[in-house]
Amino acid sequence: LSPMMAARLLSSSSSSPSHPVIPAHPVIPAHPVIPAHPVIPAKAGIQRESSGRDGSGGGRLEQHYADLLTLFLPRKGLALMLVATLTAAVGVSGWLLPAETVPHEDAGLLFAHVDRVANQPVSEFDDQVIKPMEQAFTRVPEVKDVLVQVGDWGGFFIAVLKPRAQRSRDDRAVEKDVQRALDNIPNVDAHVHTHSPSLPGMARGDRGEAATLIVKTTRPYAELHRQLKTLVTKLEAESCIDSVSQDLNQNQKGFSVELDTHRMTQLGIRPRQVAQVIRTFFHQDASIRWYKDDLEYEAAIALPQPSRYLEEIDVTTQEGRLVPLAAVATLRETTLPQGGLPRQDRMRAARVGIRKTDSCNVQETVATAGRITRDLLSDDFTVEWDESTKRTRAAFRTMWLLFALAVVFIYGSLAVLFNNFLDPLVILFTVPLACGGALGLMWGLGMKLSVFSYLGLITLVGLITKHGILLVEFGGQLLQQGLDPLQAARQAAKQRFRPIIMTALSTAVGHAPLLWATGAGAAARQAIGVVLVGGMVTGTVLTLLVIPTLWAWTRSYQNYE
Repeated sequence: LSPMMAARLLSSSSSSPSHPVIPAHPVIPAHPVIPAHPVIPAKAGIQRESSGRDGSGGGRLEQHYADLLTLFLPRKGLALMLVATLTAAVGVSGWLLPAETVPHEDAGLLFAHVDRVANQPVSEFDDQVIKPMEQAFTRVPEVKDVLVQVGDWGGFFIAVLKPRAQRSRDDRAVEKDVQRALDNIPNVDAHVHTHSPSLPGMARGDRGEAATLIVKTTRPYAELHRQLKTLVTKLEAESCIDSVSQDLNQNQKGFSVELDTHRMTQLGIRPRQVAQVIRTFFHQDASIRWYKDDLEYEAAIALPQPSRYLEEIDVTTQEGRLVPLAAVATLRETTLPQGGLPRQDRMRAARVGIRKTDSCNVQETVATAGRITRDLLSDDFTVEWDESTKRTRAAFRTMWLLFALAVVFIYGSLAVLFNNFLDPLVILFTVPLACGGALGLMWGLGMKLSVFSYLGLITLVGLITKHGILLVEFGGQLLQQGLDPLQAARQAAKQRFRPIIMTALSTAVGHAPLLWATGAGAAARQAIGVVLVGGMVTGTVLTLLVIPTLWAWTRSYQNYE
């Protein structure tokens, strides 16, 4: 072949061989190489965390939070001062905030009670007391209708108010207006109060008292009445006490019998015999029993009209002689307590009802009344609170105890899970951050602490500590991977930012309808809603800044040790 033809044959065989060349011994690797991180295309539907958030609203928010946290992390003193300030604020506000057992609800009703002076004619009582009081109620524009019940005991008023949507004032404001109008009526001592809901066993008094004091003594009723008048005057002078009432009213006409014991001994007359004669002829309340032929007979002694003079009544001596009762007894007119002679524990007693002002709590009112009573009354008088007041005071102490036990239980559980005592302590710093926000919102809205508020605080403790658990747990995992405490705290907070915000937002939005609750029990639901919503929002914001800072500081201190 010529050199040109040989070149053409070689070129054609190399470009398209008719028979593929198969090696005699193919090389197969002993261990196939598998990439450690397989590359998954973006179109497959799984994206990396950074690519899905760059440029989005959530990514920008996380980056702003990370920048803010970078500035806050070195300032551990500011974080400690914030936690200490809110802890002190929670303790002080728990004592200074006005408190009530159950939140007040505007039921649209007012009640008033007035006593009738003994032996006062019904027509006079109706003209001088009932009609002026009814006119005082009807002159108030918020009053729709007035129901009056009159009896020998006095008068009872029920004022029905207009619907809440048609009134510019609540029932408490209307109550004060009506009370001022009744105080201007001469010879009328009436107390107006609203419908006061309460828990079982902690009912308020018939006139809306917040606390009831029982005063007992062995001294005469006249002296007890004088001491009570002085006590009522002292209590009403206090700023935290609105009004005071007592049930020992010396306004019933009566008589007292003074016995000449020396003369009775000479004549052989016994005091029990004189008492039986007076009961028979003055009160016409006596009966005689005798036996005849094994049968018992009973006869009641009554006169056509009761006697009014001791000279008309004779008493029999031991010798059988009749002696005028005026020879050994003297009859004097006096006043007696209306409704009988109250006693308790075999002692003369009286009940003092105390109504507090809206700006004071029950504990402060009870403490003030107890201090004044102890300073004023002598050792001959015994003072104690009634059972409903004792239960009310015990209820608030129990709620504080339950709150403390909830914190201790959470700390013990976290100490077992984290296997140390420092991380659970950092997590519990979320509690004052959230409770401070909850109590601050209650103060701003003018609400009072109640049993339902304490229930909301106890629930808030369990909800807010979840944020701290997320931050501390994830930071510990990053710390084990070799990051320093500041870097671990910053990265953990940034990566857990979105779950924490979503949890807090869902909790706050879920409880937000409680803030606009209406109908029966609305005030109780609003108290729980304000605590949970205010505590979650404020606690979440402060937790995202304070907890990473304190955790990084404690971890740096542990590494230094």
